Amino acid sequence: MKKILNFAGVAIGVLTVVFGIIVLNMYTGRFPDGASFGADFYTYIYEATDIAASNIKDMGNIVRYGFGFILISMGLTEACIFLSRIFDKT
Repeated sequence: MKKILNFAGVAIGVLTVVFGIIVLNMYTGRFPDGASFGADFYTYIYEATDIAASNIKDMGNIVRYGFGFILISMGLTEACIFLSRIFDKT
């Protein structure tokens, strides 16, 4: 019974790694491209909005990469722990 549970732990660890890879490859959304307008006020407002959108995109990437790497490291750690229990002779 212990061996079956240890193999299940390894499988769950591998699935966690797969989920981490999926999160790393997720699409983060569409953001506006550069544009210019005739009036200076509207150009400055647009630039501020564009910078805010870029910052939101960067935060999304930070969360995506962070969560993906956490899932991968948790899955690898879990798989190693259960693999060591499978091969433990005691």
